[in-house]
Amino acid sequence: MSRAESKPMLLSSAIEQPLRAFRRTLRRVKLAEATLASLFFFAVGYWFVFVLDRFFETGVLVRCTAMLLGCLCFALVVPWTLHKWVWGTRKWTAVARNLRAVFPRLSEQVLSVVELSTSQEMQTGSPMLISAAMQQVERRLASVDLLQGIPSPRHRHWMIATAIPLAIACVVAVMFPALAWNVWLRFSQPWRTIPRYTFTRLEALPEETLVAYAEPFELTLKSDGDFASPTIATGWLQGMEIKSTRRTEPEDSKWIYAFQLPGQTQAAELTIRCGDAFAKTRIVPTLRPELATVRGTVELPIYLQ
Repeated sequence: MSRAESKPMLLSSAIEQPLRAFRRTLRRVKLAEATLASLFFFAVGYWFVFVLDRFFETGVLVRCTAMLLGCLCFALVVPWTLHKWVWGTRKWTAVARNLRAVFPRLSEQVLSVVELSTSQEMQTGSPMLISAAMQQVERRLASVDLLQGIPSPRHRHWMIATAIPLAIACVVAVMFPALAWNVWLRFSQPWRTIPRYTFTRLEALPEETLVAYAEPFELTLKSDGDFASPTIATGWLQGMEIKSTRRTEPEDSKWIYAFQLPGQTQAAELTIRCGDAFAKTRIVPTLRPELATVRGTVELPIYLQ
């Protein structure tokens, strides 16, 4: 039988098994990195909305951006990882190239024997030389730990980075379940009008508050005493800052914030912040009613007629 018709030499199990184990671990590590990174950025988006909601009403656009960024990580990073590290490592040559960063010489040796086993033209050489080359690679593979050759493994870093925000979220969910659920709804469904959760509960102010024209007035705001009620509430009216100290309402055990406001001659918006809650109303100055003309009918008694 001629060399050209001889049976091609395949990779031995001593070479295939370490490469197969390396490829399996490589795929697991890279998929873990992609999944953990996506979870991390998803958690960051959640906490971004959580923190902003504590200071003001987070807009729909901001919440949509945070949610989309978290979803894009899953939609882009995971498929890219599958393409590069799963589909891209089907062949042993691709697996061998991933060893270059840590084992450059071994990588070249493995590439050589893989080409010898797959190329019919290269196997027309001496079978003894080919066998000797494969045995040399087998001894080299048996003496090293291929798992040390995984390029830039960062799965442990991503695991720690992801565990921190998720652990904090779990603690918050246990301590304040209504708050955690409210933020989750506002983050996951940003298009819906969902009132943000506040620790301070304020009674709603009317959209417009009529006051006497150019006369000082008092505006009171009630807060539920069962929830967090700061000592001082702050209001802003036409650039002026007005503070009010809370007092107790004897009738219903609620906190009262009374704001002494100067007279107004034009409509303006009053914004009040109390803890993490806001209240707004439009102050509309109105002239007091006055008598312009009086008409009446006088009927005299009979004795005066």
